[in-house]
Amino acid sequence: MPTPRIREKRRPKPPACDFCKSRRVLCHPQPYGAPCPRCAEKNLVCTTTPVPRGRPRKNPITEPESPPQQELVSYAPSSSSMTVSIPVNASTAECPELTPQLVSHFFQCFDQLAQVLNPLTRATSINTKIRAVSFQLCFLPPQCRVLALCIIAFSSLVSYHEVMLGDGPRPESFYDQAFFASKSNVRGCGARRSAVHRALHTMALKAAWDCGIMPEVSNENAASCFLLDLIA
Repeated sequence: MPTPRIREKRRPKPPACDFCKSRRVLCHPQPYGAPCPRCAEKNLVCTTTPVPRGRPRKNPITEPESPPQQELVSYAPSSSSMTVSIPVNASTAECPELTPQLVSHFFQCFDQLAQVLNPLTRATSINTKIRAVSFQLCFLPPQCRVLALCIIAFSSLVSYHEVMLGDGPRPESFYDQAFFASKSNVRGCGARRSAVHRALHTMALKAAWDCGIMPEVSNENAASCFLLDLIA
């Protein structure tokens, strides 16, 4: 006598994520907290806001009103700010146009710094990747582009380019002994580059925020956080 088949109860499909809900498209939730394919493709933070089900309570429990607190001003990401919109050129007047030639100069400066040998930086192979696209930031993947902007901001602290130092005396290279022997020439370099450095730092911070590097683990994001922490 054949044994009756026992039907397995199908688990209910997890709810759609907030991004797919807002776009009214079919969501394919992934197990173990992994992002859905759409959020992974767009490099978004995949979040799902739980929706209460069932009949509402007749006598809902109301929480006691808390005393008014001091308003805190914070920058909260909206649904559109978490998309990948990485600025290559900032709108501020102090920020230079990041041409391939200027990007190449900043990476040459970075090669002279100890941070280029840090395991976090070396694990990204960013030097190989930036050279593969001829120092054109627009052709880098989002997280690599953020890391490149962080390297540019960090390297601007030691850059001797005319864009950074403006008019006036400046060294021809890191080995210009005649320039570095003159204290009067070296003393003013920090003040001359400060405005452009702040603009590049702001650009890197905004790119890191827009890309959402904090919650996503990767070698590039770890290196970006490392460099931004050094600048701060």
